[in-house]
Amino acid sequence: MYACGAVLNPSTQDAADFLVLRWQRLRLTLGKHKPLIYLRNRFYLGGSELKVMSAKPFDVTKKRKRITAFPLGKIWVFKYFFGDKDIFRELADYYNRGQYRFEFKTATERDEAFVLLENNGFDIDLVEDPSKYVVKLDKSSRYAPVLKNSVEYTETSNERIFLMKDMVSVEEALNFGAEVYEGAAIF
Repeated sequence: MYACGAVLNPSTQDAADFLVLRWQRLRLTLGKHKPLIYLRNRFYLGGSELKVMSAKPFDVTKKRKRITAFPLGKIWVFKYFFGDKDIFRELADYYNRGQYRFEFKTATERDEAFVLLENNGFDIDLVEDPSKYVVKLDKSSRYAPVLKNSVEYTETSNERIFLMKDMVSVEEALNFGAEVYEGAAIF
């Protein structure tokens, strides 16, 4: 008899505790009341030895964070909050505090910054056509939550138009009541 899903060394007390808890859950679902016994580094279930299957270790790749960068006129911009102060310090020269975004005036600056980010676990999406990231709100609507996640913002006579920092922010803006902007290219 084999215990599926238990990938532990049965010689440790932690393994024994784990299997006992797992058996208690299984017993509750199956309605069986056979005793599970741990004796001399072996498990016994109703008189039969319970063998623990082992598994080969495998590499788990860490999920990389994504940053979306846009062209705005002659510069490239992105918006991201770095929890790691070291990364922020290295990019601080490019940070525009008034717009809460990073700006790169030359392709060389942009490429150097993106290599730094890629080396620190980020994937960069360079978006040539930002039209999928543009949403609008009526001028009388509340807009602070949408503005917070936008890279650029402009107003017309009756609406506010936002370039959102990524597709997640676009979805959040749409859920907030914004609409996809389908007018002439503004950004």
